[in-house]
Amino acid sequence: MLDFPNFIAGAFENGRGASFANHFPSTGEEIGVVYSANQEQVDKAVGAARDALSGKWGAMPLAERVPLLRRVSAGITARFDEFLAAEI
Repeated sequence: MLDFPNFIAGAFENGRGASFANHFPSTGEEIGVVYSANQEQVDKAVGAARDALSGKWGAMPLAERVPLLRRVSAGITARFDEFLAAEI
């Protein structure tokens, strides 16, 4: 069974809002739980994003950001099957 927490301000945490079962569409089998964020968690995530833009990340030149984003992309690609399982 897979759990799908939120990633807020650099850490995973279960949403404190409503949760719902995630089902495999072709079989209806429950494969995990998705947690919705409550308003406090949404505000925290928005604040963290704003802090990132007004901090080092926002000031970083594009030429420095590109290699970092490519590393993120490579990490996502390497874990493609896990992302696919989370989506279906």
